[in-house]
Amino acid sequence: MPEKTEEVKTKLKSLGLSNDVVQAAWPVWWSDDAERSPSALNDLKFSVARKLGISPSSLFDEGDATFVWQGDAKFKGLRARSVVEQNAMTAFGHSVTRLLLTAVGRPAAQFDQGASAIEIRSSILRSGAPYVTLADMLALSWAVGIPVIHLRVFPLEAKRMAAMTVRLDERYAILLGHDSQYPAPICFDLAHELGHIARGHLTGDSAIIDLKLAEDKTEERDEEEVEADEFALAMLTGRPKPDIVATRAPRNSAELANSALKASATEHIEPGPLALCYGHATGEWRLANAALKGIYPIQRPIWREVNKLAMSLFDTEELTPDNLDFLFSIMGLP
Repeated sequence: MPEKTEEVKTKLKSLGLSNDVVQAAWPVWWSDDAERSPSALNDLKFSVARKLGISPSSLFDEGDATFVWQGDAKFKGLRARSVVEQNAMTAFGHSVTRLLLTAVGRPAAQFDQGASAIEIRSSILRSGAPYVTLADMLALSWAVGIPVIHLRVFPLEAKRMAAMTVRLDERYAILLGHDSQYPAPICFDLAHELGHIARGHLTGDSAIIDLKLAEDKTEERDEEEVEADEFALAMLTGRPKPDIVATRAPRNSAELANSALKASATEHIEPGPLALCYGHATGEWRLANAALKGIYPIQRPIWREVNKLAMSLFDTEELTPDNLDFLFSIMGLP
């Protein structure tokens, strides 16, 4: 690798950034010929810095590279993360959000802070839906100008980020990170992030990074996490603290799946979240997650559905080809 290019990559990796995200940010127009051009090298530094939330001048100076995120950030379930790693995640989320908001423009309607999850759920059911699904949650988010994507490339080598919500210029974006072959867990993650927005947990330019999954009870959940959970549960089940009780404890995952499928029609709760509610109420997460296989006979990568919808809603003319390529790269799309 040419020396000057190696210097740039070394600076980026010293910030804790993953090889994948550095590669995604690298402009497609870069070539060995560009390496020999001082102006092209300058363009490279500016391009990469903007995508990753890095101060462009710090890539020109002799010292270390630095991030430019100036907003507040809250980490939920944070363990053994350095300040550098925290800055990497927040700066990355900020930069991706700016690109997303550019690509979707301003919506006709805004998401109402303080919106009632029960009222939103009721409006979805009045439209004829038997229960609230992931497709409903995605449609709601995009309709009120909250772009939602599923990250396939992460800023750090350790990819354990359930989701991130970013507030920028009084608008929001949600970046999902929890991978699943079933829609129910992703549906809860998205509803949880909408709960953070609805409950006013983000003010000014800020971010909330959820690093834990719902079934991880090794730490006390703070008040904001409890409120976001209750919003999500109310949206999906009609109750912020659903009391899911089985008349008889299921002997196996197949019994739990069948019970959830039967109860979903009368309870107006999608059977996948219903099974997960049973796991939450009893601590039987392994059983609940295994039941999803019986509820959804066909396993499929949910991230593809989330990101294909996003791609169909982008105004690609609002982004440069370089920035559009970066977005598609971190979304795992061609």
